[in-house]
Amino acid sequence: MHKQETRIVPHQVPPRFYFEHLKPYEFLTESINGKGKKLLEVGCCDGYGSAYLARSFNDVIAVDYENHVLVKAQDK
Repeated sequence: MHKQETRIVPHQVPPRFYFEHLKPYEFLTESINGKGKKLLEVGCCDGYGSAYLARSFNDVIAVDYENHVLVKAQDK
C-alpha cells in the first residue's frame, strides 16, 4: 500500500492552497476563547499551524510521528 503524503510546506505551495489549509485553525481560534487554555495539536508537521494557534491559546503542545519535522517546528 502506498502512503499518501498529506503534509504541506507553506512556502512550497500556492498561497491560496496554504490559506485554505489554515481554515480549520481559523475556525478553532474564532470558536474558542483560548486565553488561559492549553491546546494539543497531534500531527503538527513543521509547526506553522501550532504557531498560528499559539497566538490565541495560552499554551500549545504539538506532537508528530516524524522527528525531523519536530526539529523544524521548534523553530516556529
